[in-house]
Amino acid sequence: MLHVLLLTDEDCTNSDDVMESLRAAQEEFPELRIRQRILDEEPELVTRLGVVATPALIVNNQLAFQGHPEQDQLRRYLRNAQAGLHDDPEGYTPDDERDPDNRGQEATGSSDTMWRGSGRTPSFGSSPGGRH
Repeated sequence: MLHVLLLTDEDCTNSDDVMESLRAAQEEFPELRIRQRILDEEPELVTRLGVVATPALIVNNQLAFQGHPEQDQLRRYLRNAQAGLHDDPEGYTPDDERDPDNRGQEATGSSDTMWRGSGRTPSFGSSPGGRH
């Protein structure tokens, strides 16, 4: 099961596009469940996950994207989450070692420890964040 929470605010101009992308992804992921909430209504979740921008996508209780993700990135992330790849506690840098400016963005980048945090772009052609 894939649970997605889309956090938005009143001024977010990309929320409708992101919701449309999520609904389109339901064709590939029929078990995808989508909820939408206002960022200010979820202060505990926002603080715990380090959400700083909207729209923000929380997938299976992990911050997946902040900003508008590309459709390919979104589908890749959902495939990886479905396969359980994001459940590995060693898959990402520990919280206390993350660059504060990039907190919450690691989940969209590579799990390759040689790439993570190096400032280099991943060799597999994706970018570590969505459109902002």
